[in-house]
Amino acid sequence: MTNKLLSLAAAFILIAAAAGQTADKPASVRGSVIDSVTGAPIPRVHVTLSGNSNGTQLLYGAMTTPDGKFSIDSITPARYITSAERVGYVAANLLSGPTSLTLQADDRKTDVTLKLTPTGAIAGRVTDSDGQPVEGSNVVAEG
Repeated sequence: MTNKLLSLAAAFILIAAAAGQTADKPASVRGSVIDSVTGAPIPRVHVTLSGNSNGTQLLYGAMTTPDGKFSIDSITPARYITSAERVGYVAANLLSGPTSLTLQADDRKTDVTLKLTPTGAIAGRVTDSDGQPVEGSNVVAEG
């Protein structure tokens, strides 16, 4: 009976050790950032994952390549908020709200797509009825 208990205890320790090893395996994320209007890939976008694990703040980041792709490896498994920022575009989380991504141990997410919306611009000239420029005029755009 003692041998059976020792074997059972040894098996339990092995199972617990294997479970602990799996939980320690990092995750990875791969994806792309595209223009929400044209669908074209966007280079030089700063992509971030922000999360929390056991009271520790976790922050990971990457820049997109010329073809709009990004890759982040060695990520601690947790729930993350994704964001993407680039000059000339509205930050990804400002229009649609934060997007969450839950990563388990050894997860390999390869299909993450983030969309950025181009910012708008207004350009023009203020002229009088003769087509002459008006200096010091005040222009207001309302939405």
